[in-house]
Amino acid sequence: MYYLLTLIVLLLSGCGLSRMPQHMAQATLNQTDPETIAEAAPAYLLLFDSLIESDPDDADYLRDAAGLYALFGDLFVKDKARSKRLSERSFSYANRAICSEEDQLCGLSQLAFEPFVTKMAEFSELKPALRIVYLQSWLVYLKHHADDWNELARLPQLETLIGYLLHHEEGGGSSQLYLYQAILQTLRPKMYGGKPEEGRRNFEQAMRLAPDDLTIKVAFARHYARGLYDQELHDRLLNEVLAADPVKPGLTLLNTLAQREARELLASGADFF
Repeated sequence: MYYLLTLIVLLLSGCGLSRMPQHMAQATLNQTDPETIAEAAPAYLLLFDSLIESDPDDADYLRDAAGLYALFGDLFVKDKARSKRLSERSFSYANRAICSEEDQLCGLSQLAFEPFVTKMAEFSELKPALRIVYLQSWLVYLKHHADDWNELARLPQLETLIGYLLHHEEGGGSSQLYLYQAILQTLRPKMYGGKPEEGRRNFEQAMRLAPDDLTIKVAFARHYARGLYDQELHDRLLNEVLAADPVKPGLTLLNTLAQREARELLASGADFF
């Protein structure tokens, strides 16, 4: 769940769930009890399913449903088979959303690398909220299909797409994009195409851009520090997360979940290292 926490910000602070009243969105982000959000989420999933049934090509409905299914399935569902199913629905909705907005992007995720690269300029012209939710949905889908080598073989497409966005309209101000790129670069060992040192630089840049977002340090510890068996860095990052005040406007829920994850990682560290 470490990298999806930032999705709540995009879904609930004006980029996504645009039809949700702003005061309710802010109350959600400032909630200190994640279970309250978990219990409320299924009602919203069914709501968006029904909206899509009534208007199957509405890109906003499809985008918001993709984001919510990714969020709920990755953060709050413990059953692996169920999380996998929810990630499939999320990514299906995300692909339908970009296809609805731009028919040249239909089937984007299934393209081989070279044809995929030719579509990046068209992808960058989508609305920012749709681009970010699509990337998040794909990341969650890959996480829950890590045993499928055909899906993992598409990691270079996703990494290239994020890199393209970083160097174009999104520029250097998007902590989320730096975070996603860092995660992709540290998912695999160096001998299998991973880029751990580039990933470290991107984690550090994400932290500089969003110093109050504790989720970035948790991802840094899990992906980079554990990947390189650097227990000193691992424990330092996680202890910094636990020592921080989680209550920050718009980040309280994210930070509360990050601290929960940090405790779990520290507890399992003795067996890992």
